[in-house]
Formats: sequence, structure tokens, C-alpha cells
Amino acid sequence: MDHQAFAAMLGNYGEFLGSVAVLATLLYLAAQIRQNSALAKAELETKGLEAYSRARSLTSQHPEVFAKVRAGGELSDVDIVIRDNLASEMLFASAICYQSSKLTDPDGTDRFVSSAVGFLRRYDLTLGEHEVILRSGGYEEFVDKVQFRLTTLGS
Repeated sequence: MDHQAFAAMLGNYGEFLGSVAVLATLLYLAAQIRQNSALAKAELETKGLEAYSRARSLTSQHPEVFAKVRAGGELSDVDIVIRDNLASEMLFASAICYQSSKLTDPDGTDRFVSSAVGFLRRYDLTLGEHEVILRSGGYEEFVDKVQFRLTTLGS
């Protein structure tokens, strides 16, 4: 075998090994992206569950406040802070779960909008200052859907 044929053969082997290496790298990166996506979804779900847990804890620690709210009773300044904290936790939890559901079950997002709307109506609340916080947190679509549903139900 002459020198040129040997160099051509080495070049062919090099191209083949290079393409195998590129393919292996692409497969590795695809697996990493899939793993990172699963981790991001799990973290989002955990945040939502933690927020719901904090909200449930508030309602169980202060049942008298929520009885006053439901009955339309007079609220003290402390009661208002407790009510607003619960509203923040519930809306934040619903928004997080909405985002998570968009990733895993896009058809199931409506239940989190319904949850937020039901909560707001039950305690006769509005989005108010929570809207700004949720929008700044990247939950614009969720806020728009909640507002639409509240407007539709109110008419």
C-alpha cells in the first residue's frame, strides 16, 4: 500500500470515529436535557406542594379568622395579615401547579385556575396586590385566566 492510500484510509477511519463521537455526544446531551427537565418539573411540583401545605397550615392554625372572613365579620389588622398571607400562598401554589401542569399535562391546567378562582370567591377576595407579584414572577398567563374566569363568573 502506498503512502497516499494509507493516508486516505486513515482519513476515512478518522471521519468514522469522529461521527461516532458526535453521535455519542448528542445521545449524552439528549439524556442530560431529559434528566434536567424531569428535575425541573419535580422541583416545581415540590414548590407548589410546599405552598399548599403552608396555606393549609395557616387555615388550621387560625380557623377563627377564616370563620370571620366567611361570615363577613369584622377583621382586625392581624386577621387581615393572616388572610392576605393565606391568599398569597394559595395563589402562588395554584400558579406554580399551573406552570408544572403545562409541562406535564397541558389539558389539566384548568383545575388550578378553578382552584384559585374558587378560593378567591370563597373568601370574597380579589387578585389585588397578588396580581403584581404573580405577574413579576412569570405567571402572566395564569393571572389572565384567573381574571377572565372571575370576570365571566361575576357577570
